[in-house]
Amino acid sequence: MREFARCIAWTLGLGTLALLFALFGGSGLDHADGPRAWVLFSIYAPYYLLGHGTGPQWPQPLVLLAALLAQFAYFLAGVALVRFVARGKARWRGWPAP
Repeated sequence: MREFARCIAWTLGLGTLALLFALFGGSGLDHADGPRAWVLFSIYAPYYLLGHGTGPQWPQPLVLLAALLAQFAYFLAGVALVRFVARGKARWRGWPAP
């Protein structure tokens, strides 16, 4: 449970940084080109796919809520994967024991 709380804390922190970048970055995927566009798309993929893509034809507040929840789940999965790999490396560092 402690690890899950840490994952949520990291996710909220990264999500806040991503939100601040989106708000004050001055450009979105529409204004990016080359590798920067692919990086932006990989970070904000759920939002672009649900909010701007050919997502469901729901009322606008529900689409934005679904995009927000999908973005949070996307960041949470990424944080959990990185933390799991990092913990696994530390756990298996002494393996096999002599």
